[in-house]
Amino acid sequence: EAISMLTNLLLPWLTWLDLDEIYTDEQQIAFMLTSTQCATCPQCHQPSHATHSQYQRRIADLPCAGMTVCLQVQVRKFFCRNPGCQQVVFSERLSSLAA
Repeated sequence: EAISMLTNLLLPWLTWLDLDEIYTDEQQIAFMLTSTQCATCPQCHQPSHATHSQYQRRIADLPCAGMTVCLQVQVRKFFCRNPGCQQVVFSERLSSLAA
């Protein structure tokens, strides 16, 4: 519950991200996040829930109070199940988080 409240406070526009953990040391603060959004094929725009795999994406920002700020997001790859689409596998986009 506390982590959910912290997510709403720090990242209120990112309702599709779950904050799993916050890691800090003398040099950095890192937010471990998991994406929960439905993915849409960039080619045919059909939604997909068929997960292919997942990987970590690290997004760094400018330092804050002398500490490195990092978002580490667990991102998924999906199968496009549209038989008429040439895109077989695609990664979910994080456009509202990182361009």
